Amino acid sequence: MGEKAIEAAKRNGTWDTPKREPITDKQIEEFTEKLVGISPAYENFCKMPPSVRLSYTGRYLSFKSEEARQRDLAKIIDRLNINLNLCS
Repeated sequence: MGEKAIEAAKRNGTWDTPKREPITDKQIEEFTEKLVGISPAYENFCKMPPSVRLSYTGRYLSFKSEEARQRDLAKIIDRLNINLNLCS
């Protein structure tokens, strides 16, 4: 089964899919700036461990269109307002 899955991935191009670049501190800072003035989301986000802030930033950046990012930002803000980690 494993070898067949590898061959299928090679045929459909997912085997060589480039990895995403790591999220930078600057990107986390830019995402944090989007939350400034949104209380308590901003305060809760700032108190979260760096790994969780990285995850939230990565989720936001994973959307290709600005429209999709804005829709997801509203969901992220809802979660941050009630102080939920991303995987909760």
